[in-house]
Amino acid sequence: MVSRKLTKSIATLMLSVTLFGSLAPSISAMANTPSEQQIEYQLTILDNHQEDLNNLVSQMEQYSYYDGETVHLDHKIVDDGILTEKQYQETKKVDKLWKKFIDYQRTLPSENTGKRQKRALPALLILALKAVGAIVGTVVVERITNDFMTWGLKEGCKAYKKYAPIKSFCKANGYI
Repeated sequence: MVSRKLTKSIATLMLSVTLFGSLAPSISAMANTPSEQQIEYQLTILDNHQEDLNNLVSQMEQYSYYDGETVHLDHKIVDDGILTEKQYQETKKVDKLWKKFIDYQRTLPSENTGKRQKRALPALLILALKAVGAIVGTVVVERITNDFMTWGLKEGCKAYKKYAPIKSFCKANGYI
């Protein structure tokens, strides 16, 4: 369910884009960008494959290690037939998106300044995003990441809590 604040923000954004259309990218540049309808379709596919997502995250845990900032996935996961090479490459693209998100988060003042923060390692969240990338591609991961960057962790968690690995991360960090 979309909040009123989110709906209002989206409407404002759409109006701004319309009024300042000369600043928008050209039509040819937009031709290579997936449409909102395509992204929604991929999210629907993901919605219908919750069990696959959870299973893939569990399997990916066995082939990964966490260095404190990102999850590295061993190529052996391809050799063992769990992911295809293309799916594996999609998970590598998630690393770039995740780094962009982490860099963005570091620029923001803490929401809990002066409070002791409960910190959970986001390894499960990263694995979940990699699994999403493997299942439906990084376009959806980019959408999820951008939503978290635009609306913040709390709102992003509300929007994507239906995905168990994301919900787990959000609960562990007090966002839901």
